[in-house]
Amino acid sequence: MNENQQYTSSVPRIRLFYIALIVVAVIFGLRLFYLQVLRHDFYQQQAQASQLKQYEIPAERGAIYAYDGGEIVPVVLNEILYRVTADPDIIEDPSQVASELSAVLNVSTEEIETKLRRENSRYEVLANKQTKEKKEAIDELGLPGIFTNEKISQRVYIQGDIAGQLLGFVNDAGEGQYGVEEYLQKRLQGTPGRVKALTDQNNV
Repeated sequence: MNENQQYTSSVPRIRLFYIALIVVAVIFGLRLFYLQVLRHDFYQQQAQASQLKQYEIPAERGAIYAYDGGEIVPVVLNEILYRVTADPDIIEDPSQVASELSAVLNVSTEEIETKLRRENSRYEVLANKQTKEKKEAIDELGLPGIFTNEKISQRVYIQGDIAGQLLGFVNDAGEGQYGVEEYLQKRLQGTPGRVKALTDQNNV
């Protein structure tokens, strides 16, 4: 077979190769057009949905007022207290931290240290319903891994137990039990708020 015959026989294969390349390029082009143009809105919504997080903000329970002669006076209010938490993964010296916290929280050093030494835990509750003064005292210690920013709303009955049967009380779930607290539950509980935030893949 001479050179002309070899060249002539290879031409169809070259043409088939180029045709195959063109077909593949067209398929990729159509696919890209479909994804980037026709389905653009869909994938944009999917991306936003994965990044847009919605958090609920608990509603503060309403106060209760009563008439005292011609004056309106509060009989039930909310007091803001604080929850003390820890991230054991951050704490380098559990014994020292437990000792310093124990003096402020009136919780045994052993109990606090046990929580601070728990493995595979990033959140431990050390104490609930702490006053603003204790929160500030803990903040002044400047202990890494100790947090006091969680607020807890607690009902305060101005008259103490005197009007207990009339006013009722609120259980740990924030639901009114007996008396005015239960009767006006829907009105007093309020409506939770919502906040939306864009986050990355680590939810930050």
